[in-house]
Amino acid sequence: MTVRTSAPWAALQSSGLFTPNQLANCATNGPGGTPTEADVVDFIKPKHKVRSAMAVAKVFDEATARKIKSVENVLVEIADK
Repeated sequence: MTVRTSAPWAALQSSGLFTPNQLANCATNGPGGTPTEADVVDFIKPKHKVRSAMAVAKVFDEATARKIKSVENVLVEIADK
């Protein structure tokens, strides 16, 4: 598992927003049975977008958040008000 994958996946696991059964539905195609970046994306996209966003938002600093275009757009919109 890379750093890019491990922080978001750890945030999802520790958030309390997902049941153990839901988390078990994430594929684990990485080394040692860990989820790859693609596995985490595939877990989030179909039906876990909002809860995932809430979970990972807690681990983002401003610089990280600004690298995500949709988050950057929200930050700019808020700053302009």
